[in-house]
Amino acid sequence: VALDPANLGAARKVARASLFRGDLNQAFALFDLVLRRDPKDAEALNHAARYALGAGDEPKFNAMLLRLKNLPNIQVASHEPDLLAAAGRIDTAIQRYYTIEETTPNNSALALKIGRLSVLRHSLPIADIEQKKLAQSDPLYGYHMLTAYIAAEKQDKETALRELNNALAAAVPGDESWTNAAEIHAILNDTPGVLEALDKAAARKEPTAAYVLAHPLFRYLANDPRFQELKTKLTAQQAEIRTALAQVR
Repeated sequence: VALDPANLGAARKVARASLFRGDLNQAFALFDLVLRRDPKDAEALNHAARYALGAGDEPKFNAMLLRLKNLPNIQVASHEPDLLAAAGRIDTAIQRYYTIEETTPNNSALALKIGRLSVLRHSLPIADIEQKKLAQSDPLYGYHMLTAYIAAEKQDKETALRELNNALAAAVPGDESWTNAAEIHAILNDTPGVLEALDKAAARKEPTAAYVLAHPLFRYLANDPRFQELKTKLTAQQAEIRTALAQVR
């Protein structure tokens, strides 16, 4: 990357490795390099939008959404209702997601969002519809993750954990896998599993700090010492993310 900044393949690989290590500063320095050469790079724009959301940086998130509008809808993994979901306003968010899905029926990221939130709202028929879509559009990750949510809602712990492990095996840097795992453990009434998953999400620096801090599903943990420690860590990470994202123009 240093010798040939025009080699976008190398820049992308190092950016992914940096995300995997939790080196957000280097990751977004390289994503900025990619975007200066290729302003429509879907991976860089989606990561910037997701992390801006996690940091509570609404102006940066909206700026990335504007840039994502120049991409084919199927490549867009961040959507305007994400702001509502991150603030814990799940009912309002899912109605907005439905509107977007009418014009973007084959977007796997959108299908997983609608499916997850449908389970949290105890609406399994909607989740089943999205599960069928993911079986075609994202069979390695999204399908297994949503299947785990559905099994957890049915209190089928064995299936839920098996499907969750299948999804985690296909996780990639910058996604929300362990935050999703925490939700699944919460549905299963497994508080130790929730806290362990949230610890892993924080260690991985997933772009979900704002969501975890605002999510009604985790409010019952408010007085738990481990969760209080986690909140301090997530707040610090939000500041770290804002600094890293300042490099993305």
